[in-house]
Amino acid sequence: MICKELLDTGMLVISAMENMPKRDIISKSRKQKLADTRHLFCLVMHNIGFDYVDIAEYINRNRTTIYNDIKKAKDIIYYDDAFKKKADVILKILKGEDNEGAEELLPYLKRQAN
Repeated sequence: MICKELLDTGMLVISAMENMPKRDIISKSRKQKLADTRHLFCLVMHNIGFDYVDIAEYINRNRTTIYNDIKKAKDIIYYDDAFKKKADVILKILKGEDNEGAEELLPYLKRQAN
């Protein structure tokens, strides 16, 4: 059973950080920025504890696609420090360990809610 609220929160945080709407992130687009954002979402959600199937259902993909997205995100982290830092910050926000980062995103999250 997936916790849709936590997946929604993760999507909101990543959407806010990347200034990109959810519909674009979960679209079938292969544009690099969108694909990297999807990779980031999959990696963070998997690190929180969601399995491939839960993430796949949430973004309407196959579980093997999620596996490959996570693998790709790990490859990107290897050479892109900014990507790694983003993943770390998002993970801390979702785990409740980084209130400062959450406060910075609050105005954007309020706009998204309206």
